[in-house]
Amino acid sequence: MELDVTKARKLVFSISIANVDVTNVKGTLVIYLADSFNLGFSTNVESGKLAVTIPPLHMFNFESGKKYKAELWVVANRDYFTIPWSKEILIKRPIDIKTTIKEERGEEEPYILVTKPIVIQE
Repeated sequence: MELDVTKARKLVFSISIANVDVTNVKGTLVIYLADSFNLGFSTNVESGKLAVTIPPLHMFNFESGKKYKAELWVVANRDYFTIPWSKEILIKRPIDIKTTIKEERGEEEPYILVTKPIVIQE
């Protein structure tokens, strides 16, 4: 899976746990940045599925083209914990090109003094 850190992205997970109503399920999408640092995004129940919106993450120092581990943590009925989804996310950071027009000032136009009249013969 690829993630563009400059845009929000919505992920939807179908989930089914035996003898558990999906409305009793809480989830967190976790992206591991380093061994002791991760980002967590809470899920919502939408149409019987878990949905999570990842906001733009451009303020974090992700390396473009690097893969980061991601997991979906699920707690059901407040006492059952599982990790039903685990993948690597490829981070994409589009190239940001900014341009400006700068007027270059060179020497002023040369001044030419004509002392004889210019005559054009036909």
